[in-house]
Parts: sequence; structure tokens; C-alpha cells
Amino acid sequence: MKKILSINTITYLLIIFIIFFSAGCKKDRIEKRKYEIIGSWKRVPMSISELDKQVVWNFFDDDILITENNSILDTANYFIDTKHYRYYLNISGLGINLDGKYLIDKLKDDILMLQRMANNAGDSEGAYIRIEFIKQ
Repeated sequence: MKKILSINTITYLLIIFIIFFSAGCKKDRIEKRKYEIIGSWKRVPMSISELDKQVVWNFFDDDILITENNSILDTANYFIDTKHYRYYLNISGLGINLDGKYLIDKLKDDILMLQRMANNAGDSEGAYIRIEFIKQ
């Protein structure tokens, strides 16, 4: 007589399969986002005082971010992670005003929208910044 697998056994096997499958895909999803963000992005002015500023963020595939602000260069590090199918850009090295964890709110072809969720210390209080870019 053959033993039939119980529903509990099938459920456990299915859960294990899903965990292994999603863990492998997570790295691929992050690499895809990283590939999409690499390049030069011109910051969209969000106020009248920013109209005369030319700000460009250059993302490189070795996790280096170089910003150009009216010919002044600054270098930082970045990495992308994901949680609950939302992607985050983590930046360090640009200073207290720009370092932190940003939600990648939109990344489509030539549009990038970031919203800072926490500063570099991990605090969300007072961390809100919204930055929008157009790909060059």
C-alpha cells in the first residue's frame, strides 16, 4: 500500500520551496535595479532657489556615487536593498543633509524619484527629502 503525503507535509515542502526560490530571486531583483540606476541623473529643481543650480548624480556599477553641483564634485558610496518588494537606495559619504536610506519611489526609463525615509543614523524624524531626477 502506498503512503499518501499528508497536507501538512505538502504545505511544509511548499513553504521551504518558496523561501529558497524567493531568496535566490532577491539578489537578481537588486542587481536589475542597480543596472537600471547606473548612469547620470540630472536633479529636477524643486524650488525657485534651485533653478540656477546644475546638480547631477552619477551612479557607477562599483557602488560609487559622484555628485556634481555647479562643477563641485563629491564622492559617496551607495547600495540597493529590498524589503517587502520595495527598493531602497542607501547613501553614505555625502554628508548629513543627503546621507540616508531612500525609498526608490519611481524608476522608469528616464525618471528617478527618491524619498528619504531615514537619515544615516537610522532616525526617520526630520529625515524627509524628496528628490527627482531625469536621466541624461
